[in-house]
Amino acid sequence: MIESGEPVIGIEVENVQSKFHLVSYYPVPGPRGIVGVGTAVTDVSHLKTVERSLEETNRKLKVLATTDELTGLPNRRMFAEQLEFALARARRGGLAVAILCFDLDRFKEVNDSLGHAYGDRTLVEVASRLRSGARATDVVARVGGDEFLIMLADLDVQEVPALAQTVISRIGGLLSDPLPVGAVELRVEASIGVAFYPTDSRDADGLLAAADAAMYVGKHALTHVA
Repeated sequence: MIESGEPVIGIEVENVQSKFHLVSYYPVPGPRGIVGVGTAVTDVSHLKTVERSLEETNRKLKVLATTDELTGLPNRRMFAEQLEFALARARRGGLAVAILCFDLDRFKEVNDSLGHAYGDRTLVEVASRLRSGARATDVVARVGGDEFLIMLADLDVQEVPALAQTVISRIGGLLSDPLPVGAVELRVEASIGVAFYPTDSRDADGLLAAADAAMYVGKHALTHVA
């Protein structure tokens, strides 16, 4: 500043008491150049607190917008975004993507006979078992009611059917164990549909539709994972 003669405005400074100030420095001119430095200090601690509060609120709103409130899994919106990213990578790298669509059978009977509180706890337990059965890199989402989706991405085209079947078998084993829900133990069955990129569809909507259609074929044919 002394060399240039230009002021330095609005440096943010945090002190040891976590107080925030904006500090500006101004050259004090004399007859033969700059003879000193003037300083202006503004306490902006309250503004900083408000700023951090707004950032935290925005973070929470983003989480709520992309997360299923009941299970903590990604919701349909987040799953769709992750699917688009995975398909873009697959197109560039000649890779495969698998979508597994899970729909619980006779879940309405749980709500009708035991109440929605038991139904919600059942969904939470199912979500936990799906997450346990999937790989760490897979995306597990609850997309509405008793419907869940799992995405397996960045896979070899030749290996994807076998890998998808491995995940389905592992999840089937987890779901076959009784679910302790309150004072009762429930047995859950699920219909499953599978669709692959690029063989079943080359876009997100088509892939989801193919997995959903395959799931309903399985449901109507009474082929369940139990």
